[in-house]
Amino acid sequence: VTSAHVVHPFAFPHYYKAQMEWLGHVKEEHVSCRLEARDVDGRIVMEFPLSHKVYRHSERDLAVLHPPVAGQLLEEMDLYGRRTLDLAPQDAGEGDSLVFVGHKLLEGGEEEQEQVP
Repeated sequence: VTSAHVVHPFAFPHYYKAQMEWLGHVKEEHVSCRLEARDVDGRIVMEFPLSHKVYRHSERDLAVLHPPVAGQLLEEMDLYGRRTLDLAPQDAGEGDSLVFVGHKLLEGGEEEQEQVP
């Protein structure tokens, strides 16, 4: 799971106004993605190519990437002593609170932006 504007920048021209002249020529077939694991010093300790197909959410800045062969990524991670973490220990229920950590979420136009709690 990643930000769609990172793997499909051509779909977000309002994010990249200054670069849009050349970015307007970029299409999905021009983009390649890979998963990297890094150590605490930032050195790459594992690199894995991902499928060229990106599944982008129709309304959110969200995309899902997959390994080219199902299960292959988990096998590769085992070789490097890496493991995955569950996104949540259990399914969220109706009315449960969700906490977003990371980017500030903004709504509105450029002049009237406010942080969404």
